[in-house]
Amino acid sequence: MDDDNDFFIRPSSSLTSADERAAAAVRRLENIALPTPGSARVKVDKVVVVDALNVIGPHAVRNGLTDEMMSRLVEVIANPNSALDSGTASLLVKALLPRNRVPESIVLKIVGCLGRGDGRAPFTAQPALLRLLLLLQPYLASPTHLSKLYGVLFHYLGYTTLRPYLCHILFLITRRKHVTPARISAVNEYIKWSVEDGALNALLRVYADYYPDVVVANTRRGGRRGVVFKDPDPEFSERLAAIQAKQGDRPSSGGFEGAKRRRTGEGSYLIPDSHTYGSTSTTITTLEEIRSIHDLVESIEKLELPSQLASVLDEEVLQVLLIHKGGEMVDARLNHWVGHMLEEEWTAIRLAKAGKRTERFVSLLEKIERYTARTGQMLLAVEDWLADMLPSWDGMILREGVMKLLAWVSPEAEDIKEAFLDPVQALFDKGDKVFRRGWLVCIGKIVRRWGVYHVAYLTSDASSLQHLATCLNACTALVLSESACYTVVLVCYEQFAALPLDRDIMQIHLPPAPLIQHVFFSGSPTHTSILCGLIARFKTAFELYDARARKGHGELLSKDFVAGFNSYVMDVCNCLWRGRGFNRSDRNATGFGLGEEAIEKLRGVAAARGDNLAGLFSLTHSPLFALYSARTFASILERQCSTVSVTDPVTNVMLKQLAESGGPKIDYSDFRVELLEELREGGLVGVVEFLYGSMTSLMSRKSGVGNGLGR
Repeated sequence: MDDDNDFFIRPSSSLTSADERAAAAVRRLENIALPTPGSARVKVDKVVVVDALNVIGPHAVRNGLTDEMMSRLVEVIANPNSALDSGTASLLVKALLPRNRVPESIVLKIVGCLGRGDGRAPFTAQPALLRLLLLLQPYLASPTHLSKLYGVLFHYLGYTTLRPYLCHILFLITRRKHVTPARISAVNEYIKWSVEDGALNALLRVYADYYPDVVVANTRRGGRRGVVFKDPDPEFSERLAAIQAKQGDRPSSGGFEGAKRRRTGEGSYLIPDSHTYGSTSTTITTLEEIRSIHDLVESIEKLELPSQLASVLDEEVLQVLLIHKGGEMVDARLNHWVGHMLEEEWTAIRLAKAGKRTERFVSLLEKIERYTARTGQMLLAVEDWLADMLPSWDGMILREGVMKLLAWVSPEAEDIKEAFLDPVQALFDKGDKVFRRGWLVCIGKIVRRWGVYHVAYLTSDASSLQHLATCLNACTALVLSESACYTVVLVCYEQFAALPLDRDIMQIHLPPAPLIQHVFFSGSPTHTSILCGLIARFKTAFELYDARARKGHGELLSKDFVAGFNSYVMDVCNCLWRGRGFNRSDRNATGFGLGEEAIEKLRGVAAARGDNLAGLFSLTHSPLFALYSARTFASILERQCSTVSVTDPVTNVMLKQLAESGGPKIDYSDFRVELLEELREGGLVGVVEFLYGSMTSLMSRKSGVGNGLGR
């Protein structure tokens, strides 16, 4: 080629020595691969080609290539007379890492060389060049470059070798203006001949988002989730992101992992900046123009959504705007971006196992969870990703982020039991204590959020609640020996108790009897108080449910179900208050599920110590409450100025003997009422609430007992 045309390699003060060496290598490669017009094609000197690539490749990775280098090398690959073989051309494509935003001239050069005819690139090179354009898409100088070429790109869908990359590009850049009946018809026609073509089906689903009534419904989704395109070269994208970051350039639109993150610290995720392209209004219509809350309030009706909706994950103002002005189209665009990112990164992490990608993914999950918390609804793409990911999840990687997202799963989710609950339940069976506790906390959040955001659905369809309650019961059975989990388990059931009381969802899901038994005898006054408060909540829920059912609003609960719950109430009352612990002869009493033989053995053990099993776990005798009982009795003696010293547990008989011996006269019933107030002041509200709500003798004396789950 003429030296006069090689202006980009002339020494200049603006070029570094590294740039000059790379430019010289590009020149040598051009001279070998592109003979001058009219000259015969000569055999390529492979040694020279390899030497040139060994200079261009490392320089591109370290510093990126200038616009001129990029343009000349694309020409080397795309020229139909290029002497480079397909293998060398593929290696060269991998080195095309631009230093700056990609100008429109390079985009036109790549698109212009597609197809058949004079001046078109060799067929072996066209897929590689189109793949390059796909990888460069997030870093185009203007997002309109490809949009203006939409019709040209669509024209080449008939080329099966180009179709995967074309569909991917069209998938990313499609907007409403691009979707026409003719294009929908054309894609449908291609699909008839390639039914299993995932790329075509994915593109058609995008069209369905814009015109759901035109696109045949059963082609919108294949199974649970549609095909999500993957980054064809994650390593290239990583390198490109690093090079562009050096120049201070950020991705302009959602393409790939490397083009979607904003580096705000080590391991953090890059999210597109919020920009609104093409706005011509003279009034405030874009988010970039908002400078204060006053501006937002004054302009919210006129504000345009930004071109990069993925920036909503970083922009709280945009989140507010989407809540106000969102819709199906907005959800579809955001779902496309998030679905791409989650699928790509999860695949990369599974291959890499660890590293900075994991840290960045954690950052992305945190942003998605914050967005979900603000909107109160999980994105469909996130729900689909979770459903696809959970069967292969080990319960360790990304544990915190996954659990936070699972806590937002909707009761309306497709196959909620098989897709979400069963995989986590399988991990729970063999998981460590941290995992088990984390999942139990997650269940509690799920129930609470369902009661806030999905009341209407749960009122008409309670199957999801039943699945969740069954899952909780199964998890509970596995942690009965782990007292550290008792509180979080009880809180989960308290959320179930709140559904009919606070949310008007007439569903009652009781804790299993083994949990009642283990917690009551756990040796913790806090656990016992929480349990008693929980039973009190369920008792109120039963009464509310029964009252509504008797008025014709719902079916009456079965006798066995009611009797099972009443056994909880009676067994606890017998132990704490009635002095008839482990009695089985009272109506509904089961002695905490123990058989007569076991109870007789316990009676024998207690008798050998000089104790009576029936009163051993009462408020005045139980080690859990003995301190409160002694403190109450001492307070009464002090008020009566008595110097009597008593070390035995307070009983009705002991108080009578004390009065008969000249001591103060203390009524046993009054003493126990005062003991309840002592327990309440000590934070054991659950015990007090339960007894006041269950014992007829106490109901008339109820005073100042708080509501809610007692602690």
